[in-house]
Parts: sequence; C-alpha cells; structure tokens
Amino acid sequence: MVQRRAKGLPARITFSRDFHELLTGDLCRGQPLHIAYDPRRIVPADAAVRCGEPDRPVTLHARFYASGPEMTLPLVSPAGIVVAPVEDATRRACLVTGTLTVPADANGVSLWFSYPAADGERQDNDYGATFRFRFPCHDLLLNRAEVVPLPTGGSAVFAVDVAAVPDIERMQVRYRLLGEGSPRVGESELSVDAAIADVAGSRRRWTSPLVPVPTAAIVRFKLFYWIGGIRFKDDDGGNYFLAPDPGDAKLPAPPPELLASAATWVW
Repeated sequence: MVQRRAKGLPARITFSRDFHELLTGDLCRGQPLHIAYDPRRIVPADAAVRCGEPDRPVTLHARFYASGPEMTLPLVSPAGIVVAPVEDATRRACLVTGTLTVPADANGVSLWFSYPAADGERQDNDYGATFRFRFPCHDLLLNRAEVVPLPTGGSAVFAVDVAAVPDIERMQVRYRLLGEGSPRVGESELSVDAAIADVAGSRRRWTSPLVPVPTAAIVRFKLFYWIGGIRFKDDDGGNYFLAPDPGDAKLPAPPPELLASAATWVW
C-alpha cells in the first residue's frame, strides 16, 4: 500500500486570488474543514477592499447532499479589518476564513460564495456548477505505484494499481519524470477490472498501462477520477505521489561526535 503523507492531517481548502482551489490535508466525513478565501476573487476590482468588514462579509455556502439543505457561514478575517491589503507574491495577504464540519454521511462537498456588492449580490460559484470536492483518502487506495526494471536491462516501466469505490466511472494518472534533463510529462487512462478487488469494501481494481521510463526514474504523479460526470483530483493533499514510494525513509541519526558537541553547547 502506498503511504499517504496527507492522511490524518487537518483538511483546508484555499481559494486563491488567481482562481485556484487548493485542497491540503485529509478531507474526511465527520471532520472539520477549514476554508481560506481571498475576497479579491469576488469584490469588484474598482471597489475599495476592506478585508474582513463585518457589515459586508463574504459568505460561504455549503451543501453535502445532492438535494440536501444549504448551510451558510460568514467568513471572518483573523487579522481584523484590513483597510489596505498588502499585495504580495504569495497572494495570502488578505484572507477571510471559516470552519465547518462535514456530516458523517455526506455524499460530497459543494461550496460557493456570495458578496453584497454595491450593484447587487455577486457570486463565486464556478460558473454555476459550484466547487465540488470528494474524499480522496477514502475513495482511492493505492495498492502499488512502481518503477519496475525490465529483465532486458536499460529501461523500466511505471505502473499504478488502485482499489477504488465502485461508483467511480473513469480514472486517469497524470505524471512527470523528475531528474536530469528536461522533465517528461504525460497522462494515461486506467482500466477497471470487472472483478471486485476488495469484497469487504466493495472496491474495484483499476490499473494503468505500462509506461516506459528510464531505469532510475522517479515519477511524480496525481490521479483524477470521475463520479457522476464530475472530475475530482487526488494529489495526496497537495503533496503529490512518488514512485518508487519513499515509504518511511528517514535521515540517518547524527554521528556521536556531533551529539557530544551539541551537549556541551551553552546558549
């Protein structure tokens, strides 16, 4: 089983000014979900931005079932009202935040935002589709992600093997080779085995085609999967996956001489 670095970490979705939606951590049913939102996504460009103004907040809207009730949450600025947000390269100078709890029986997470502008309510809702998220650590179990040398020598193949929940309709791996030379990128469709791979969990097995790579290749990859015609992403909470899997690799312990020297250090 491929180790996930995001497993068990707090889930956070950041909605950045440049219109990216970045999920980090482990999004799970029954657990808190932290939202960080840059109001410059929705506040009119010619309007004065007062980040965190309580009288005109950015409101988060959430739904967890296809036809279930909608919940709303006004987002607040941890730094209080910021009258003139500083522009910086990280685009995190002006964020409003909020936390909600995902129901234990949620089908998924659907989010959108509203703001009471002077000319009427504005919405940030992915052109009406809303921003959709699933539970990758639950949906996909990576059985294997390997770079296997060929018996003939001189080259290898990259392959992925996934056990997935049965309602997934399609799966794709997108990869990049790391190392010397220009990076090579590509994508491959996974095929599903008609047999159930995990009877107890009712999972189906998906496998990628064998992708030729150099023998010592390190492959960085993420997975896309479709449920109900909607595409979801699994990049291990923003960490991405590696093949060969580094597992529990750790730095070696410092030598005894260094430990002895550190023990005599006086601050």
